[in-house]
Amino acid sequence: MAKNKRKKIKPAYKERVWELDFARGVCVILMMLDHFAVACILFSEMWRGYLGEGSLMRFLEFAESVYFSEFKLFTVQPAVIATFFTVAGLSVSFSKKRFNSFFKTASFAAALTLATLLLGFILGDNYFLVTHGVFHMFALCYLFHLAVGLLIKDKYARSGIFIAASVFFFVLYARTESGVIVWGDDLFSSLFNQRSSLHSMDDFYLIPWIGYFLLGAAASPFIYPERESLFPFLNKKWHIPVTFVGRHPIFCYAVDVVVSVLLLIIIGLVAVPIDWLTDILGIV
Repeated sequence: MAKNKRKKIKPAYKERVWELDFARGVCVILMMLDHFAVACILFSEMWRGYLGEGSLMRFLEFAESVYFSEFKLFTVQPAVIATFFTVAGLSVSFSKKRFNSFFKTASFAAALTLATLLLGFILGDNYFLVTHGVFHMFALCYLFHLAVGLLIKDKYARSGIFIAASVFFFVLYARTESGVIVWGDDLFSSLFNQRSSLHSMDDFYLIPWIGYFLLGAAASPFIYPERESLFPFLNKKWHIPVTFVGRHPIFCYAVDVVVSVLLLIIIGLVAVPIDWLTDILGIV
């Protein structure tokens, strides 16, 4: 009797285009470090009157110096964001769950706005309000991609539309930066206007980043015609910690913010005189 042959099931990490998850994971990890630096800056302001020139204060000052360094602000940060949006465009173009990507991202963006609005109501200050953060912009990018996909079925024709649209948005960005186009201060205009007076804790804008997203979407059918990894020989378990982050950016984003704040609160309770907390809470 012939032996029954069982179909070999590939591990989950073998089924995906791992290099895209890896690139996205690196971007998310750098974003998480950036958020931790912001938290350090906020807590250093609260602790400044209670700490001397010890190791903790020096660490906080180091975090602040890195966060505001010109190399980070004008080289690393734009490169990471451009990569993040380009990879998202590459990924969504051959995803079978495009609507799910949009719905999940839009839902998280809405929840984030509501949560920060509630926090502002409790604190009596909307400093932490997020109205147009990175996930808000991703949701709009996914929506644009969905709309084009519904109208145009041929993937190469869609690529042509995406290229034309990316050029349009890059030109729009250039003309906005040069002052040729002047946007207002309403919510819609603030999506394009980096000089808007409307405050958002996590400030992101459609331009130029949607241009990078659309370039990735346009290139996807040519770079990944078979929807398979270009580097299968490197697809081993070594990348799982990073690709996990890349596969679950929303989860990691949410956990990162909570963990960063809790970690610094614990540090403050252990290493900083308790007066900082009682003063904030108004406890005599």
